[in-house]
Amino acid sequence: MTEYSKKSGFAEVDQIFSGFLHALQNDDIESAVKIMNQSSGEVRRIFQPWLEESRNYLETLQAISVAKAILTSKVLSV
Repeated sequence: MTEYSKKSGFAEVDQIFSGFLHALQNDDIESAVKIMNQSSGEVRRIFQPWLEESRNYLETLQAISVAKAILTSKVLSV
């Protein structure tokens, strides 16, 4: 691996982490997941459990939103 490609690879990882941390600091889990999905290799392996848990969390939020919408429509139709 050349010195340039090492620096380029580190810069890419740094850019991903920077965006990831910014999203988390702003409580934006969805963006953090999207950013971390861009990672590969060891970084991706390390964060894989977090990605899986975060996807489950987002799916749960979506299901709750759907349930609330259904309940609201039923209440309004009565």
